[in-house]
Amino acid sequence: YVEGGYATVLARFEKYLEEKGIELRTGAPVASVRDSGTEAQVTFADGSSARFDRVILTLPANRISGIVPQLSHAEHERLGRVVYQGVLCASLLTKKPLASYYVTNITDGWVPFTGVIEMTTLVDPKQFGGNSLVYLPRYLAQDDPFWKASDEEVRETFLAALERMYPAFSRADVIEFRVARARDVLAISTLDYSEST
Repeated sequence: YVEGGYATVLARFEKYLEEKGIELRTGAPVASVRDSGTEAQVTFADGSSARFDRVILTLPANRISGIVPQLSHAEHERLGRVVYQGVLCASLLTKKPLASYYVTNITDGWVPFTGVIEMTTLVDPKQFGGNSLVYLPRYLAQDDPFWKASDEEVRETFLAALERMYPAFSRADVIEFRVARARDVLAISTLDYSEST
């Protein structure tokens, strides 16, 4: 665990790149990428553009087709066939830990989340005001109806499961409960994808 999490890592990475003379643009969504054969032109959502020797796209494959019009029909189709799994993740700040384990993977079908991650088994609870930080992720297919659940429905469903799983758990110990959703997290592995056209 890096103190400060990804923010610490990204800040250091940004400083490193700047020291190497690399220009960074953040908060600049890309509208399109075009290849001239000798360079690539990137047009940003605000209408400005820049030219680069090379461009590497790290966004989900299913979004590339929308910004790279020069791809062949077959390339567009291939990218469109990549299916992503998403995650809905609740973050809880509680007065007491649930257990003494960092990760508990869940396989029982009645549990509405796929794991219990207790960060305060790795991070000093002092960083959270003496409280415990718990993540409850639920990985979802794109068409899973649970995407439409309100934050309050997620809270009720998840807390009810915690009460059943951890007899000492009390809702009165929950200081904060927040829900984050990310639709395109993990591309589902597909046999022979690289060989398919």
